[in-house]
Amino acid sequence: MLKLPTSPIWRWTLGYTLLIYLSLPFMPMLVDNLYQSLGRAETATLLAALFGALTMGLWIQALRAAPHWWQSFAPFMPIALAAGIGWVGLENPMERVHLAQYAILGALLQRATHGCGSQALSIALAIGVGDEAIQYLLPNRYWDLRDVAMNGFGALIGIWAAVNWPGQDETTEGSCRL
Repeated sequence: MLKLPTSPIWRWTLGYTLLIYLSLPFMPMLVDNLYQSLGRAETATLLAALFGALTMGLWIQALRAAPHWWQSFAPFMPIALAAGIGWVGLENPMERVHLAQYAILGALLQRATHGCGSQALSIALAIGVGDEAIQYLLPNRYWDLRDVAMNGFGALIGIWAAVNWPGQDETTEGSCRL
């Protein structure tokens, strides 16, 4: 019989994964409604403002935890890169959602696997493949291997942020455990 991890971080991770899966049928409708009610540019501005506010709140937390103010920037370098790619290079808003969703999942998994980045990335990719398999079965969604790649990129961003978060204990790959 499969025994699931019972630590609080695993509960948060499993709950968040369920939220990703359960939102699949409704996300396109939500984005379409935002576009119709606010407009495309206004929706992008709203999402950028929410992302910016969340990032600023996280940076303030990192600033408090860092021994030196400049160390608080390390977790946010890939987030800034992703924001640039996501808001400039990605036309489809659903791809932007994938990036953000899986960055959060990657950070949760990095903590849940006690700092084992390879396990965190492997689990995130498996969840991403499951995400796409569910989309294949839904009438208003479709399978796209590029989304799996976007999920993996998002997870890497979250893993990077979690690894470089100030005040965290160092864990080596040799001590990976679930």
